[in-house]
Amino acid sequence: MKRRNQVVPRTESVTLSLLATPTQLIGALTLLFIGSCVQAGCNPRASESLARRSAAVDSGPPTSTFALPLETMPAAALAVDGFTHVEVMRVQRDWGKREFEIVMDAWVSSEDPGRVEMVRLWWFKANKQGERGPFSEKTKRHFDIVYTRPDDARWVVDMVADDKRFTFVVQADEAHGISALATVTVPGGGQVENCRVHGGEVRASTVLGIPNGIEAFEVTCTGVDGVEYRGTLG
Repeated sequence: MKRRNQVVPRTESVTLSLLATPTQLIGALTLLFIGSCVQAGCNPRASESLARRSAAVDSGPPTSTFALPLETMPAAALAVDGFTHVEVMRVQRDWGKREFEIVMDAWVSSEDPGRVEMVRLWWFKANKQGERGPFSEKTKRHFDIVYTRPDDARWVVDMVADDKRFTFVVQADEAHGISALATVTVPGGGQVENCRVHGGEVRASTVLGIPNGIEAFEVTCTGVDGVEYRGTLG
């Protein structure tokens, strides 16, 4: 599993003794090779992947006048004075505890419904009446989350997993309220742009049956033509 924090290589000090056994010599040479390889970057693709992950730090949404702590809380605590809470979408996943779903919440100004004040992607706990909670460090090894706010009415939320990027544009409009829009690839290879995502499932990539990243993000959405589509992001 790749780690989000940058790894500082450590050089091992190994003394080769003339009295060492062949097994000891092989082990020592292996340590020397690994240390040199880490410092020199023997796997360029792995180094590039680490650089991409380091550039996409899950720092959370930018600071605003909205105040809601990033901590586990009951659904009732999502109501904040001066703002209206909206559950934008909820998606399942094919690994871990099935009662834990991923939810995207948004808050809009009560005085200006066109102003999206905050967006947050975190856990929805179906077995605890919709309790919310932040992703653990273990979970965030699978992906990073990047929030960008181009203007008062829009947020861009990216879920970044290795070389994959799943992008949602969260915005307010008079016809649909708050929507998460995405470019969705449908069977056959065609793409539906600005498709309003309702839900879906995140599928993990695995090694020997152990999740180690995001393989695909499947969604259901409604296009600007009013037709419902099923497809994938990215």
